[in-house]
Amino acid sequence: MQCKKCGKECMESELKNGFCEECLKKYGKNPQELKLVNNNIANTLKILVYIIIIIGIILAIVSCTINLIYGILIFVSALLSALFLRALAEIIQLLEDIKNK
Repeated sequence: MQCKKCGKECMESELKNGFCEECLKKYGKNPQELKLVNNNIANTLKILVYIIIIIGIILAIVSCTINLIYGILIFVSALLSALFLRALAEIIQLLEDIKNK
């Protein structure tokens, strides 16, 4: 089993409500007071990825009526932008996790 806060592998008997002893000592005795990390920037970027993909698909469909090449270029550029932002969000989330350990 893993600790909900730090992700450390522990025996099930060592966990108290899903948290290891080290996290309980470090963050408080009451497990309900422990708050899981919520990174707003990473979450916002992840939402933005889906918005970019949806807008890219709509623009690609509209531009396909004018010229097929433009539609394909718009879709590919939207997809690459979304992948880049998703990678950036994951990097930010990992850095936040490392900082909090």
